[in-house]
Amino acid sequence: MMSLDFGEYLYNNLPDVEFVDFSRSFNEIKAVKSEEELELARKCVRAHEHLIDTVPSLLRPGRFEYEILADLEHRSRYIGCDNIGNIAVGSASLGKGPAFYKNFRANRCLEAGDAVAVMIEVSGPGGIYGEVSRTFCLGEPKQSLLDLFEIAKNAQYAVANAMKPGVKGKDLDRVYNDYVTQFGIEKNARFVGHGQGYDMMEAPTIGPREEMEIKENMFFAIHPRIVKNGEVAMCCDNFVVTKEGALRMTRTKQKIIQVEY
Repeated sequence: MMSLDFGEYLYNNLPDVEFVDFSRSFNEIKAVKSEEELELARKCVRAHEHLIDTVPSLLRPGRFEYEILADLEHRSRYIGCDNIGNIAVGSASLGKGPAFYKNFRANRCLEAGDAVAVMIEVSGPGGIYGEVSRTFCLGEPKQSLLDLFEIAKNAQYAVANAMKPGVKGKDLDRVYNDYVTQFGIEKNARFVGHGQGYDMMEAPTIGPREEMEIKENMFFAIHPRIVKNGEVAMCCDNFVVTKEGALRMTRTKQKIIQVEY
C-alpha cells in the first residue's frame, strides 16, 4: 500500500513504465474469504453479539448518547476490537424515528419512552470488520415501529435468500426494491448492504450499479433501513454466502428490544 501522493509521483516520473488499474481485480480477490478469514469473521461476529447484548445495561433516562457511545468504544477495546470503524447511537421520542444516521454528535439526553438506535461496526480480534444494529425502547414500543422492523427483517432475508453465486449486486438491489415497495416504502437510494473484511466497507455492494458477481464465501453486512411516516427501522446482521444463499452468522435476536430500567 502507498499514499496517493506517492503513487502520482511515480506515475508522473516514470514515463516508460506502464501503469495498470488493478482495483477491480484486487477487490474481487479480497471479497472471497479463505477458511482462516472466515474463522476470524466468526470471532468478529461473536464480539459484535457481545457488544450489542450489553447495550440495555447502558440505557436509562438522563444519560447522554455520547456516554453510551463512549462506553461501547471502551468495551470494544477490552475484547480485542482494535479499530473502531463506526459506533453510532441516536435516540428520539417514539414515533419520530431514532435518527442515528444524522446524529453523529450524539449529544441528546435520553428520556423515558425513547427509541434508541445503536449501530456497531468495529474490527474484531484478527482485524476483520463486522456490523450489527438494533433498536431499543425505554418503554413499550409502538406497534407501527414493530411492524416496520418486521418489514426490514423480511427484506433482509429476501436479499439473503437471493444472494447466490453468479447473482450481481444490482440484482439483489432489485430484490430489495420489489419487496419493500409493496408496503409503500421508497426504493433503495444508496445500498442495502456491502462486503466486509479487512476494510469496513468492501465490494461488492448491494446497490443499483453494482456489477460484481456474488461468490461463495463472501462475507456481508446486510442492513436495510426502512423509513415510513417519520419512523425508522433498521435490521443489520452479518452473512456468509453459500451455494444455496447467504446464511446469517449473527445470533442476536431480531427484534425491537424493550429495556426495563
